[in-house]
Amino acid sequence: MANANSNTLAHPKFIWRFHSPRTNQRITIIASTEAEARSRLSNPAYLFSARIRITEGVYQVLAHLHLSGGEGCSFLLPDLFADHQQAEHLASAAAFNFSFLGHTGKVTCEVVEVCHA
Repeated sequence: MANANSNTLAHPKFIWRFHSPRTNQRITIIASTEAEARSRLSNPAYLFSARIRITEGVYQVLAHLHLSGGEGCSFLLPDLFADHQQAEHLASAAAFNFSFLGHTGKVTCEVVEVCHA
């Protein structure tokens, strides 16, 4: 654990994923315990779906929408990853070109590290 400090060794962080079957919404939270993660949920009815230990870092995919007219915007995809390769795989799979109702453009994606200290 090259980047581990005494705080992360004593209180390891995890990515906690919760799911609402009613709304099909997923929530991802970084916390040390499930109780801490659940305390941050807006709705306590979410079901636990995964706990992923953070060992190297936390990554998220940033998508960039580029329209042919020069307009664009960027947004973060909701999932967090503890593995850079998994995030890169999603980034490469999520990029595409489009043409819809007279608009053309492309979506490109990159992996960014999430600050979670």
